Amino acid sequence: FPVTIYEEYVGSEYNKLYKFKCCKCQIEFEDNLYSGNIPRCLTCYPHNRFKSSIEIEIFDFLKSYNIEVKQHDRTILDGDEIDLYIPSLNLAIECDGVYWHSEIAGGKNKKYHLSKTERCLQKNIQLLHIWDWEWRCKNQIVKSILLSKIGKSDRIYARKCDVRLVSDSDKSVFLTHNHIQGDDTSSIRVGLFYNDRLVSIMTFVKSRYDKKYQYELSRFCNLLGVNVIGGASKMFKY
Repeated sequence: FPVTIYEEYVGSEYNKLYKFKCCKCQIEFEDNLYSGNIPRCLTCYPHNRFKSSIEIEIFDFLKSYNIEVKQHDRTILDGDEIDLYIPSLNLAIECDGVYWHSEIAGGKNKKYHLSKTERCLQKNIQLLHIWDWEWRCKNQIVKSILLSKIGKSDRIYARKCDVRLVSDSDKSVFLTHNHIQGDDTSSIRVGLFYNDRLVSIMTFVKSRYDKKYQYELSRFCNLLGVNVIGGASKMFKY
């Protein structure tokens, strides 16, 4: 959305508000930059709770691969709506807008999204949550995740890959371009190399939440558009 920032950016704190000016209508407003949020002028780009543009775009993307997708399914969760559902894959997708799916504007409690995920799992259905800012800012990564889920990625077998430790600099570049959360501060970085090219990575950090364990998994992802069959188990074994 075309806006100009008036204050110097100092961080992405949840409560930090910055002043912006819309380049289209010249109206000034405040917004945050938390978690990649893109400020929007609500005069020129109002929120529409009845129509999700990312839902339409994701639906069209899946249909372009001849995937049969049901929209606005209310049978899975006993009347509660699921945005997109692929019965053949037991895969559901929620297109979450930061505004309408927030606790304040959307009236959602903090366990709303987790509850939906767990209720789907009880029906043996995996639920993916795709946030609007992820679709806008990390579109290629989200598409790669979807292609993997629907079986349309290029396949590489882990048995044909070499396992090696990855340097911090190579890890940073790979995660930035291939993981939805970007880089991390991991101390252990294990990678799979196919024809000497890094195609999958798994990183670990010291356990932060449960001291009974020495390490916790921080990141795991494949090269965009690639699904490494057996990659996770091979890196864990290493």
